[in-house]
Amino acid sequence: MRKIIYILAISVLLACTPDDYVIQEVEYDSQKVKYVETKVNTDVYYANGINELSASFMYYDVFHYTVNDYEVNEDGDTLLVTIEKTDTLRLKNDRVPDDAISFIDGNGQGLALPMVLDSDTDELEIYAEISSVTAEKGISIDIRPSEAQYEKVMIPVVFHLINSASYELFNYQDDDFDKVINNLNKVFNDPVYRAGNSGNPNIEFVSAKYDPDGAALEIPGLHEISTLLDGKDLYKDILNITANWSIKHYLNIYVCNAPSKDDYSPKDVFSTVDEEDLIKGLDFTAYESTDAYEQAMRAANKPEELGLLIGAQFVENTVSYNYDFLSTNWPQLIGEYLGLLPTAFENFSELVDGDIDYCDDTYSYSIISYGNATNKEKRSSVGTYFDSENIMDIISTNKVTSVEQVKRMRWVLENSPSRQAWKSSYALTGQE
Repeated sequence: MRKIIYILAISVLLACTPDDYVIQEVEYDSQKVKYVETKVNTDVYYANGINELSASFMYYDVFHYTVNDYEVNEDGDTLLVTIEKTDTLRLKNDRVPDDAISFIDGNGQGLALPMVLDSDTDELEIYAEISSVTAEKGISIDIRPSEAQYEKVMIPVVFHLINSASYELFNYQDDDFDKVINNLNKVFNDPVYRAGNSGNPNIEFVSAKYDPDGAALEIPGLHEISTLLDGKDLYKDILNITANWSIKHYLNIYVCNAPSKDDYSPKDVFSTVDEEDLIKGLDFTAYESTDAYEQAMRAANKPEELGLLIGAQFVENTVSYNYDFLSTNWPQLIGEYLGLLPTAFENFSELVDGDIDYCDDTYSYSIISYGNATNKEKRSSVGTYFDSENIMDIISTNKVTSVEQVKRMRWVLENSPSRQAWKSSYALTGQE
C-alpha cells in the first residue's frame, strides 16, 4: 500500500506543475472552470491620464481518473491495483465568452477594464473572475504619479545601402525605408499604444534630406553604394565608403547585402559625466567630444560603433533582401543604441534587487528556468505570467517603452558624445 500511495503522490505533483501546462483546444464549458489565475502585462501604472490599465486571465480544468497497474506483494504475488490520478489542464482563453469574464478589486467591486486611473488612487489589487470562479490570488498594481514630459528631439537617419556585386542585389522598394521610420515613430514618438507603464520618449526619427556636401538626396534617407568588395572586406571598408557621414549630423544605419555580420547596435555608450552620475549597466569610456570619439572609432576601423549594422540576408522564398530588412527588430536595435538593456536573464544570480535591466517598471524573466523565450507569454522573476509588449523582451509585440526606460534613453541622448545627431539640423536643411 505504501508503494501505491507513493505513486499517487508523484502523479499528482507532476500533473500540477504550471510550467508543464499545454493549452487545450476545447470549447468553453462553465462547468470546466475549476480555478483561475490573474495575468497583467505590467504591475506598474503611471497615472498620467493617458495610460490604460488592463488585465487578462488563465483558467484551468481539474479532473480525476483511475488507471490500472500491477504490484508485487510481500509473498511475491503480482496484484492488479487501481491508482487514482489528477490532471490539470489549461484551457484556451479565446473560447470564453465576454459575458463570462470579469475583474474585481480587493473589495469585490467590479473593474471596467481597460481603464484610466487618476492620481488619487493609492493602490489596487486585481482579481480575474470566470463564470463566478475567482482567482485565489490577486495582483497588486503599483500606482505612481505622472512623470514630467520631455521636449521633442528629432534624429536624422540615413540608410547606407551597400550592395556588393558578389551577392544578390538588395531588391528594395522606395517606401521600405519610410516604413521603418514610421514604425519606429509609433514606438518612440508619442506612442500610439499606451500600457500602464508606458512612457513617451518623444524622439522622432526623420529621413535625412541632404548629404554631407549639402546636395539633396534623391530618395530621403537613402545613400546607395555599389562595390566589388565582398564579405569580410565589405564589412571592414564600410568606414572608407561612408567616411564623411559624421555622427554629429546623422544616425548612420549600414545595410549590407553581404552575410558578413549579424545585426549590431553599439552597446557601450561613451560619456564625459562624473562617474557617480553614470547610469548603471553600461561600460563607459570618457571622450572629450564627439569628434574625438568618432576619430577613435574610425582609426580602430569599428563602423559598428558609429551606427547600426544590418546584415540583410537574402531570403530565397521571397526572392529579395527587403523581407529580411523589414523584419529586423528595429525597436530593439534602437533601444540598445539608446542605452536600454535586455529584460531576459540566464541565472537568478544576475538579478540586482530582482531586476536585470535597471528599470524597476519592467518585468525581468528567465529564458532558461521557464523556457518561454520562444513565445510572447513569459513568466516573470517573481512568478507571475505576462504577455510581452516591451521592446527589449525577446519575442514581443514591441510596442512599449516604460517610463524608466525613457529616462535612460533621454539620459544617453543628453550625455553621450556618440549620440548627438539630434542637436544638428544639417541633415534636414543642408545648413548648420
